[in-house]
Amino acid sequence: MSKESAKKFMEDFSSKPKLIKEVKRHLEKIHDKDDSLKYLCDFAHSKGYNFSMEELNLFMEDFKNSLSDEELDNVAGGAEDWKSILKGTGRDLLVKLVSSWLS
Repeated sequence: MSKESAKKFMEDFSSKPKLIKEVKRHLEKIHDKDDSLKYLCDFAHSKGYNFSMEELNLFMEDFKNSLSDEELDNVAGGAEDWKSILKGTGRDLLVKLVSSWLS
């Protein structure tokens, strides 16, 4: 297991339309942050990515720390609801999801 595998999955998740669609379809049914992270890990494992919840959290912390001031300003306040967040795509979706999970 590795943080690099978590990073690879999240990069693929934010850039591959088929993967985005599949994950979003399931995340839309989940309203609890912890349940959604568990689902994400289980889903990633089913696709051949190998990382733990702890490694996913470490990746997300690193990712959030790498965000530009503009990206941080766009998610400041965390007022968006889950369905609004899931309408995003690409890096924007990843930024909003990570910010939501770490709030």
